[in-house]
Amino acid sequence: MIPPAGFGRGQRVEPLGVSKVSTHVAGAMPHTASTAQISGASDSLVNAQSLNSVRLSLLSDKRITECALIMDTQPNSSLLPGPQERPDADVVVFDGHCRFCTEGVHRLARWDRRHRLAFLSLHDPQIAQLCPDLTHAQLMEQMYLVTAHGQRYGGAAAVRYLSRHMPRLWPLAPVLHIPGTLALWQWFYRQVARRRYRHGHAGSCETDSCKVHLK
Repeated sequence: MIPPAGFGRGQRVEPLGVSKVSTHVAGAMPHTASTAQISGASDSLVNAQSLNSVRLSLLSDKRITECALIMDTQPNSSLLPGPQERPDADVVVFDGHCRFCTEGVHRLARWDRRHRLAFLSLHDPQIAQLCPDLTHAQLMEQMYLVTAHGQRYGGAAAVRYLSRHMPRLWPLAPVLHIPGTLALWQWFYRQVARRRYRHGHAGSCETDSCKVHLK
């Protein structure tokens, strides 16, 4: 074996150190993920999880808001102006435990731009002062309208009165006031009133009174 050039007496061969071996092996091995790359991937995962949490929170808030809006749109007879707020107004007496009836008087309240009407549920204790001569059964049969002068109209007669005093109902006035037709309108009104708890979807009544009248 021929020694390399310059190799002679007095020269020492240095053994291949561990650091050099490691450097040589590392240079031959494929490149692996660095610490910065691993940290970046971890941060991306955390950010994705945080984003999902925010999305779930927003979705939950949206559902809560939708439920609140639905509850706000439910008819509530306590929100209607009563005789105490409008002492000089005509009073509409209605079944406040029936959603069908409550929706109707809410519509009347929206149409009453001149604030000529007040509303009172027949289940309100004040009804004893307004209509002391009427029983609960009579009040359940039909709507009543008590004018500011003490006159009283019931059923279709109350609707006729409203058609004369509310601009939105003026188109109905000529038909409702055809001579000799009041008995017909009263019959039609009673048919609707007897079935008022069947109108609309299930659960449209605020109390169990609907179940009683459905029997």
